[in-house]
Amino acid sequence: DFPDAALGPFGSSWAPFWRGWADEDPVEVFYSEFLLAQWVLDHAPWNAYHSGLGFVNNRTGAKAMFDFAPEDTSSVMKIVIPGIKMRSFWEAFLGEFEIEWSNGAVTNFYQFWPSNFQSFVKLGRLNGAIMRRF
Repeated sequence: DFPDAALGPFGSSWAPFWRGWADEDPVEVFYSEFLLAQWVLDHAPWNAYHSGLGFVNNRTGAKAMFDFAPEDTSSVMKIVIPGIKMRSFWEAFLGEFEIEWSNGAVTNFYQFWPSNFQSFVKLGRLNGAIMRRF
């Protein structure tokens, strides 16, 4: 049994197969994104987007979405810039330091297209058999 679609996201373990998608079903694949954050640096805009892969079964109308999301969403900077561990600036200058990334992430699976995804670009077509391999 699969949980109600309105409860998503689900871990990627729900993704290998869902009811109603037959091998011969025509499936379209979409790249999707939405604006996550926006800054202005040196008078130039800098946009950060979140993206996902969307799938629509053209026989049934069923949709699915996969996205890759950070575990810690408290700051975009944790995803972009690593932490540096060093005992002193001199030792760091000599290469004695450690880089620590705080960018752990998970793949989420939705049995619908979340409403925050606003832009969709069609990437291609496949069938239900290929979809289940994904």
